[in-house]
Amino acid sequence: MIRYFYGILLLLLSAGQLLYGQDTTAAASAPAAPRKQISLLTCGVGEELYTAFGHTAIRIRNMETGSDVVYNYGTFNFYDSLFYVKFTLGKLNYYLDKEYFGDFVESYRMDQRMVKEQRLSLGDEEIGMIEKFLEHNVLPQNREYRYDFVFDNCATRVRDVFQNVLAPQFSYGDIMQGKKVSFRSVINEYLAQQHWPRLGINLLLGSQVDSLMNNESALFLPDLLHGAMSGATYNRKPVVFQEQVLLEGAPVPAVTNWPMIMGIILLVFSLLVFNIKALASVKHIWSRIVLFVFGFLGLLMLFMWLGTDHQSCRNNFNILWAVPTHFIMAFLSFRHRAWVRLYAFAAISLLIVAIIVHILGIQVMPLVEILPWFFIAMLIYIDMYKQSIAVQEPPASAAVQR
Repeated sequence: MIRYFYGILLLLLSAGQLLYGQDTTAAASAPAAPRKQISLLTCGVGEELYTAFGHTAIRIRNMETGSDVVYNYGTFNFYDSLFYVKFTLGKLNYYLDKEYFGDFVESYRMDQRMVKEQRLSLGDEEIGMIEKFLEHNVLPQNREYRYDFVFDNCATRVRDVFQNVLAPQFSYGDIMQGKKVSFRSVINEYLAQQHWPRLGINLLLGSQVDSLMNNESALFLPDLLHGAMSGATYNRKPVVFQEQVLLEGAPVPAVTNWPMIMGIILLVFSLLVFNIKALASVKHIWSRIVLFVFGFLGLLMLFMWLGTDHQSCRNNFNILWAVPTHFIMAFLSFRHRAWVRLYAFAAISLLIVAIIVHILGIQVMPLVEILPWFFIAMLIYIDMYKQSIAVQEPPASAAVQR
């Protein structure tokens, strides 16, 4: 009751001040209401892979003209005839787009994705500078940029807008707070319920994404940019003065880890095939299939590393176990080939090195899903070694002649 009493008293005093305590001189000297408002929009994750990490955009409202637009760095031309080729080669250009706020929000409403807004306490002058920067970059000759999943995306572009325009008075909050987190670990968190995409991405991303994030590089994720903006300051004053949820998103359902289950089932199948003599012909075919798949994956990793512009696919140590030459070995005979023993020994050694690379944290591999395949590969390599040993044993006829 006391708290409510003081609240009412404060309200009455404030009203009395408004009615009786202001003269015309005070009214004339009062600062003008801002003509523009600027917000950071943070959008939640979606079902499609390209929406799995959320999105970021900038909203600018003009209170005089009534305009309400969103500047969006996450636009690409899906109808480009060479879309998949450019995407694979890392040569896909994204571009800055400008759209009405209502249309922007409606698209997320249809996809049942969350949209949060942070209103920023910047003056008309600062907002005008940002708007001028964005209007210059939305021009056809300036709007495109070479997209990179980690190092240059819709969130990093928005991050740089505030840093470039408002520096040096502007600074983001300490989002990492001394925590040691790698790019890969935070990517895996977002893909925790998308097991097949998470496995594929972890196979193709190289050791660069195992490096630790800092307060700047961590802002490649919209949610982390949102957190950094919450603690941002301009002229040593907090930037965000209001946060609100514009749309509630649908929850992400839990999904069974089928890649792991499939790996375990095939490992059991392999143990049966390699230990039951009646299944010797099946063992031969199965070994060739596994070698072919491993070799194909190795060639794909090598291509993404050397043949594309994807920075995050470089230095991929998954190639230690997905050996590209397995692609050729799948079509060769193991018997009466002395060099096969050396090849099998080298393959076993590389598999052990791959595990060491994972343990040391040089490159974290998706062991939950691929460890069963490591055991399958080991069975195949040991069998290859045994088959090649036979060439070292002299035939019985030769022993009689001696």
